[in-house]
Amino acid sequence: MKQNTITRKLMLRILIIGGLALLGIGLVFPSVFYHVMKPHFYKQISSVVSSGALRQSYIWNKNSQLHEIATSARVSEAVQEYYAENGEKEDAKEAILEYLPVIHSGLNAQEEQNEENGYIVFSNYLLLFTDQGDLFYSPDAQWTADIFRESDWYRTFDRSQEIRGHIPVIGNEETGQFFCVVESFWAGGIHCFAVNMVMAEEVLMQLSEFEDFGLRDYLIYCNGEVLYSSQDESVIDLDACPQYLFQGKQYETLMWEDADETVFAVLCTYVDEDFRLVVRVSKEQILEPYFGAFRYFQIMLWGVTLLLLVAFGISLKSTLHRLKNLEKSMNGVRNGTCEEIAEEDGENDEISSLTNTFHMMLDKLRKDQAREEQMQYMLLVSAIDPHYIYNTLNTVTALAELGRCQEVVEVNNALIGTLKDRLKMKNYKTFDTVQAERETLEQYMVIQRYLCWAKIQFSFQVSEEDQNLLIPKNIIQPLVENAIKHGILCRDDDEIKEGKIDVTVEGCGEQIRITVQDNGAGMEEETVQRFFSREPGPVPEGDVSHIGVNNVRMRLKYLYRGNYEMTVDSRKNEGTVIRIVLPTRSEISGAYLF
Repeated sequence: MKQNTITRKLMLRILIIGGLALLGIGLVFPSVFYHVMKPHFYKQISSVVSSGALRQSYIWNKNSQLHEIATSARVSEAVQEYYAENGEKEDAKEAILEYLPVIHSGLNAQEEQNEENGYIVFSNYLLLFTDQGDLFYSPDAQWTADIFRESDWYRTFDRSQEIRGHIPVIGNEETGQFFCVVESFWAGGIHCFAVNMVMAEEVLMQLSEFEDFGLRDYLIYCNGEVLYSSQDESVIDLDACPQYLFQGKQYETLMWEDADETVFAVLCTYVDEDFRLVVRVSKEQILEPYFGAFRYFQIMLWGVTLLLLVAFGISLKSTLHRLKNLEKSMNGVRNGTCEEIAEEDGENDEISSLTNTFHMMLDKLRKDQAREEQMQYMLLVSAIDPHYIYNTLNTVTALAELGRCQEVVEVNNALIGTLKDRLKMKNYKTFDTVQAERETLEQYMVIQRYLCWAKIQFSFQVSEEDQNLLIPKNIIQPLVENAIKHGILCRDDDEIKEGKIDVTVEGCGEQIRITVQDNGAGMEEETVQRFFSREPGPVPEGDVSHIGVNNVRMRLKYLYRGNYEMTVDSRKNEGTVIRIVLPTRSEISGAYLF
């Protein structure tokens, strides 16, 4: 079975190209999808970042309390009263504490079970400390005040500096971490600092939507300092970010693209406080929710492609079948066993053109082959034994020297009668009547009686109605010649007997039966097999034995294409009987007649 057919090559190429195309689509599609959907993705991310900034601004809106404390004359007077030499400290302290409440925002105790449902829940702890070392706070803020007092920032803070909107981070995981906003002011000669403390946990809770959206790398940034990083090793490079990213107005989300990463920044508070969210998102993070869809898409694409390939193969079936038939016919011509395929009149494509062209070439080949066979046949018919002519002419010369003129004329006329049809090629006929063949054969026997030393009795039996039957020309004479040369003249009997050759021709329905019988030397079975049973073919150069028999068989093969019979019955020193059964001339294809 062939493995290298156009069908397999075509399907293999389609599969390879389709597979490479699918792999390419699978690799390229996420990037294409990302670039097409990028405006939508950026809009969503900007919306989420803006929502987080809005929540943050709601928390830090309480910073207005610090400004109120810093500008309140009542607070300034109370502080001065507290540090006056004869001041009423308790009254002054109570006046200060009125401005330092603990503010709980968002939910009451009965609603705490809903705090996971999008509510903004936080507490503001207001403190005030002075350069004199005192710390003022509400009794409810005792625990946060203790954390603030123990913080490294409070212990090391330079109380002589003027600050506004500074946001240190104090505490630790055990005590809890706090974001603090500090604003300084003067009460007489006392340097005071108002503080707004918010638990980091409550601040970060408002950014939980970031995690839900896959924004896992973000910073809380203020005045050049990172207050909080969502990851221990954030890959956000603030130094590489352009300056415009940190110059936006409140709630204005700005964006910067760097390769496959994008950085978003938004201001949550007033510009003075500079409390910002900085978020980094990569292409992979944006596409991560769609990876499952990509897989389903690829599976669907493979399925659709497979269906298309099957449909394509089915649609090509008839075309490939036509090519297969054409190939089969061409191989048949090459192997000598050509099988006919119909010409394609309904189609008008390359295969139809090839098929019709092949038919034209095949017809031309057959005509050329038939013409060649005709020429070979003509050569076979016209083949003449030169020794036969040489011996005949020598006989004529000998008879002339003896003065036997009448016999010279007789032999010469017989030779002319024998050769005239063979030498006149323009008047050549494939078939002739039995009567004409009989006359030619009698002329031949006249010559043989002079050439042969043995006496030969010859008879030709044919009925009156069968004399006009058509048989191949010169089909009997080579058999008679073979009977004389290899039969009668080769007898090795002690007693010389008279040679005898009997020819019989009779018509039997649609058949013509020819019999040539002699009483010559006969043949052994091996000789019969060699010259009468094996496939006839060209005689090797130098081998002239039984050349006439081979000539007859070659011509019968050409004319009848195997539709004839030739049998031989021979016995040593008893003679040989050759029987030929031919179809009548009407049964022969016209292609072989000329």
